[in-house]
Amino acid sequence: MSEHYLKALFDPSSIVIVGASETEQTLAALITKKLHKQFTGSLYFVNPRHKEILETPCYKKVTLIEEDIDLAIIVSPTRTVEKVIRECAKQGIKNAFVMSKYANTYKSQITPEMKSLLKVAKEVDVRILGPNAAALIRPSTNFNASITDNKIIPGKLAVVARSRTICSSLIDWAETEQVGFSSVISRGSGIDLEFSDIIDFLANDHKTSSIIVHINQVTHSRAFMGALKAAAMRKPVVILKSSHDNGSYSDAIAKTKDVRAMDDVFRAAVLRAGADHVTTLSQLYTAAKILANNRRTKGNNLALISNGYGPVMLANDRLRDLGFQPTLLSKSLVEELKGTSKNIYGFDNAIVIPDRKNTAELYAKNIKILLASKEVDGIGIIFAPDAMIDSQNLATEIAKVVKNAKKPTPTIWLGTASGGQGRKIFTQEKISNYRSPEAAMDGYSFLCNHLANRKKLLQVPFPLNKTIPPKTAIAKEIIEKNLLQKRNVLSRKDSIKLLEAFHVKCNPALHADSVEEAIKIADDIGYPVALKIDSQHITYKSDVEGVKLNLQDAKMLKKAFLQIKTSISKIRSNIIIDGIIVERMYAPSSGRVLNISILNDPAFGPVISFGPGGTQSPAMKDRAIQLPPLNRRLAEDLINNTQVSLILDKYRNLPATNKGKLREMLIRVSEIAIHLPQIFELTLNPIILDENEAIVNDHQIVIQKFNKDPKHFSHLAIHPYPSDWRRFITIKNHKKVELRPIRSEDAQAEVELINNMSSKSKYFRFMHAVNDLTPEMLSRFTKLDYDREMAFGAFIQKKNKDKLLGVSRYSINPDKKSCEFAIGIADKYQGLGLARQLMLILIEHVKDRDLKIIEGTVLKNNTSMDNLMDSLGFKKSASKDDYDINIYTFEFDE
Repeated sequence: MSEHYLKALFDPSSIVIVGASETEQTLAALITKKLHKQFTGSLYFVNPRHKEILETPCYKKVTLIEEDIDLAIIVSPTRTVEKVIRECAKQGIKNAFVMSKYANTYKSQITPEMKSLLKVAKEVDVRILGPNAAALIRPSTNFNASITDNKIIPGKLAVVARSRTICSSLIDWAETEQVGFSSVISRGSGIDLEFSDIIDFLANDHKTSSIIVHINQVTHSRAFMGALKAAAMRKPVVILKSSHDNGSYSDAIAKTKDVRAMDDVFRAAVLRAGADHVTTLSQLYTAAKILANNRRTKGNNLALISNGYGPVMLANDRLRDLGFQPTLLSKSLVEELKGTSKNIYGFDNAIVIPDRKNTAELYAKNIKILLASKEVDGIGIIFAPDAMIDSQNLATEIAKVVKNAKKPTPTIWLGTASGGQGRKIFTQEKISNYRSPEAAMDGYSFLCNHLANRKKLLQVPFPLNKTIPPKTAIAKEIIEKNLLQKRNVLSRKDSIKLLEAFHVKCNPALHADSVEEAIKIADDIGYPVALKIDSQHITYKSDVEGVKLNLQDAKMLKKAFLQIKTSISKIRSNIIIDGIIVERMYAPSSGRVLNISILNDPAFGPVISFGPGGTQSPAMKDRAIQLPPLNRRLAEDLINNTQVSLILDKYRNLPATNKGKLREMLIRVSEIAIHLPQIFELTLNPIILDENEAIVNDHQIVIQKFNKDPKHFSHLAIHPYPSDWRRFITIKNHKKVELRPIRSEDAQAEVELINNMSSKSKYFRFMHAVNDLTPEMLSRFTKLDYDREMAFGAFIQKKNKDKLLGVSRYSINPDKKSCEFAIGIADKYQGLGLARQLMLILIEHVKDRDLKIIEGTVLKNNTSMDNLMDSLGFKKSASKDDYDINIYTFEFDE
């Protein structure tokens, strides 16, 4: 309803430079002169040593300026910054861009001096971008507070970077490539405003159509994920992360590094949010070039046109490497293209023009045909140097054809001399151009990935299966008991109890303290059996010869029992052994051996890992990572993102496995990660999956103390479904109704609710004519980020399905202090008190989130809502922007 709270920071109409100066070769002078020359809003200078700077009055302190100021740019000495922040607060300035130099450390740790500055800023309610910030640029308004002297042209691409040097290099590269920006933001040490805050602003910024981000580390993963997902729903977002080794995972007990670094977790998180991930600066340049062109693809079908076969084959090889299969051009389209000249050849997705006489004319004709074709989503235009062809003329004629095209048309002019001349022409016309087929295909892949990621975000999930809820109380009791005993690795017995509380099937295991006891157990459960050492001090049992398999009789068992005891005393004599575990051998001939784990990432918390099982699984480097919570579709994707998935279907003489059971186990493990924040590490290896069942044959659970607030699942990067917010009410027609949070599986119920509403009810709800929900609207209404929004539905059971009667919802405003609500009720159930109950539970939830204000817009002729709002204690005021609308506000007591 109101403008973004950071608008005054990024689009200021008035600025004060604190520490302004004319002294040559200083940061202060650079910023002062640049803004004095370029900024079109009101500009003020503060420096106690000067009365005038650049023939403009200079104030001794900020508080002496009487006019309202949107932004303070601070370039004064470090020792003065805290005092300046306090003065800004007194003057009413809410935003500060701090360029002053603070001592920095490797990997951007916040120093005590920075912490002190942040404390002051919070005390006086001033938001800080910085310190050590290097760029805040909005070219469309001539606002440029940066250390660069490059010419920056307006565009639709936003750049957000932690690193001053990465930011400067992008700006310098962009000047040569004629890439324009909507924003360039180098946040420096970033002690206050997070990447999530900036991405949130850019997601809603009409000047920005694409975002690229360079990041060192993620500090508040949930806010980061929420902002990233919200932005990726609207526009392409590409992220480069430095420090790939940051947070490499080590085993909790053995202290040995896993072969998988935590960068895999970051990549999984970025893809889960719907953004794209690159690993090199050159890839970031490629992304910037294609995204700045501001053209989007509607599919993956890229046609190629070239004067030779070699570059086409290289381009298609790269497409396949990126996971895109080149699509064959139809016979009719190829015939149409060949109709332009007898000397044209078509193969796969390409047209080759070897004709040297009419090259420019033939390229232009064929490009026009491809642009008009519905079966082509983009065109890669390739040219290799040829002494008999005028490269510049060819580039000029092509530029005329593709300059205003809606489809992506990356051009690839090979070579440096003549190729460089052609690329220069494309650059001047702002047409994306590349030196190699591989780079162009990388660029096109970003457009395809954004399309695919967006489709995933809009995808309606599988219908929800009714499952037995986990017995979390039992599991929590087991953990608390072990923590009190200062035991960090659960015993075999306790591990099985915990897993079974979440309905994870385990191969039964019994504990034996002696050979005689082991033999008795084996006689009872039947041979063959397996023996495994039971000790909280041993992670990998096989490493200490602590596993003996396929023991056929008592004689073999006795020998194996003694061997385990002897080997342990030799290898690790100081290790305490709790006993020996006896299990019946479970190794069906059709079984595949798998591994599911919970790992704990320092930034994103618990993550789910899936891959092949067995003792050699860490060396196979075939693992997929996903963040909890999982649903059926996410579990399916997790399985399919591994090589081992290829042998889960019918394979040679083996029958297809029951992948439904595997999906179910992955979802159950996800529930463990959600409900038990004390789980530091969980390993189910091996899991035996055959055509009937998924059975855990071995497992280990490592626990830790957890002191964070579990109320809002603070250990997770993604807020799970809040199942504790369920209520049952009875409305005036005596029907029993369930109130619960909306989930993605309610998509069909949401569609039916809106479709069955009258035109009047729809108009009251949306304030404009709505016939059907678009995929984007349906996704927004049902795929909720419970950390940023909430929707409660009222449901009754009808024909064994949940029927939706009405929905109340709110979304938290960017200021994180207020929220905006909306409500809609099915016509048949209006006037039965349902709207009141939905608003009451919504208000209760808003209060639980410690928000201060809930407000909403209602049409003035919606008298029933007016009465409801009045009865609930909302204050009414007329909208300043629309005469037909009232604004209803409820403020919570402090």
